[in-house]
Formats: sequence, C-alpha cells, structure tokens
Amino acid sequence: RFALARPRSSCRLTEKTPMGPITLQVDAYAPVLDALARAPMTFAELARAPEMKNMSRQQVRQALFGMAALGNVLPALPASGDNARRDAAARFNKAVLSAPAIGENTMLASPLWGSGVPLNFFDRIFLGGPRKYSDAVEHALKALLSSGHKLRKDDKPVESTEVARGMIEERAGFFFGDLLPFFRQIGIAE
Repeated sequence: RFALARPRSSCRLTEKTPMGPITLQVDAYAPVLDALARAPMTFAELARAPEMKNMSRQQVRQALFGMAALGNVLPALPASGDNARRDAAARFNKAVLSAPAIGENTMLASPLWGSGVPLNFFDRIFLGGPRKYSDAVEHALKALLSSGHKLRKDDKPVESTEVARGMIEERAGFFFGDLLPFFRQIGIAE
C-alpha cells in the first residue's frame, strides 16, 4: 500500500536541484496525490482509481515513483493487522499527548506508516485540545504563555500577545482544514 506523506495541499510538484528547479506536469502526477488523498491504496487499487482513468499502469507507476521521490508519498503497511496496530498506536499516542507539552517537537506513532510522525508545539497542542476553532486558539495561546516557549517571526522574538494570537490563528486554520483530516487518515487522530 501507499499513502500520502503530508496533507494533499502541502504536496509539491517542484523540486530544487543543483541544476535548477524541476517541475513535474500536473496532469501526469497530481492524479496519484488526489487518489491517495481519499485513502491509502495498493498499486492495483491505485491503478483502478477514477483519477487514473486516462493513465496506463506504467504511467501510474511512474507518477507514484515521482511522487515518492519528491517526498509526497510513502509506503504504507498492509491492511492486515490494521486494527491491532491502530489500538497499539492509540495507546502510545494517548500516553504521549497526556504528558505536558515540552520542547519544540513531539513524536507520535502512525499505524499506517509503522513509523513516527513529528508534531510541532502547536500541532501537538491542537491535537490534544478542543476541536472548536476559537476554543482551540485560546487553548493554544494559554499553553504558549504558560510554557515559556517563544515564538519567532522574521527571526525576531514575538513579544506581542496579539501577534502571537494571529500566528496561532493562522496555524489553527491550517491544522483544522488540512492537518487534522490527514492525521485521521494516517491514524494519529480520531
């Protein structure tokens, strides 16, 4: 099976190389991302997906490998054993999220990938906090102020609570619109 390595909105078709940027054709590569945004799939399932209707198996394979090379797609564990892995990962992730948020990053377990998923300070706070946007922003702001964690903007410390709130609101929009659905797909959120 294969799965997205990041939210669909964060997937890229351009890569910088020593010879200059390489941009892949949207029509040839984006369908793989669009299909995997719905669910993890085996190669056979991917080749039959509606998004691939105008592509041969060889084109699908090339697009899949291209997306993996750019870090957009990862191998996923087989469907067999999903329930046991989800239960074990849920217990681990619950224990991690029940501890106070310290430091910059937290690592959770993805039962889909069989590996860790790094979360920054705010994503960890949002994942363990309220699901209503305004409540989540207030929760994150309180967590920031009580943690001693310092935000930086343009390489300078953020001193204003209102600037910090604006940065948190922006991240909350991305979290609830893109990251949370992705986290659900890879098994680290319900």
